[in-house]
Amino acid sequence: KKVLPRLIPERDIKQDKSILVHRFLDLGIIYEIKIENVSFVILHEMLEDLNISAEEVQFAAIANMKKQAKIQTMREILSEHFLETEVSPQKESSAEMYVVSAGDDLITGKLSNGAAAILSRSIRKQIVKRMGGNAYLLPSSIEEFIVCPEIKGEEKELLNHSDIIPDSLFLSNSIYYLEENGDIRVITSEKMKP
Repeated sequence: KKVLPRLIPERDIKQDKSILVHRFLDLGIIYEIKIENVSFVILHEMLEDLNISAEEVQFAAIANMKKQAKIQTMREILSEHFLETEVSPQKESSAEMYVVSAGDDLITGKLSNGAAAILSRSIRKQIVKRMGGNAYLLPSSIEEFIVCPEIKGEEKELLNHSDIIPDSLFLSNSIYYLEENGDIRVITSEKMKP
């Protein structure tokens, strides 16, 4: 119950060979065990000591993240956390932007690595359902993805937010395309932040 995935930038994948890492598109996945306020990264040697496979760790971590995942409209986030007056409820629209995160940790400042919620196919299918079809996924940081409706030809306008994200939170400048069946692929990327 305590193991969670964390997405990392491609540039960080091969830094320490002792860490258990899986690839996901142009990103890496590492795994952390969280106990109260302490967390540590899972190493290959730990798998042997615990008699558990890398696949079992990955499955458990994604299942645990799925339980924490939250899909909210930008309006909901503003209403809940930043506006003194409640925003009038409106019917969800497929033209709205959404945020996929690990919930309130986004607001409280506790690092949750919520961008990893997109690793779950069922979460991706929920996104597609709420969007009413295909969508773009933008990694705003390791904490969340912004989901935008599909608008042909607008991909380049969505790129290059790395100047405002601190290195410790940077994930990618890629744009990911989420298809109705829950599949995800990289459709465009720019040079990684140095």
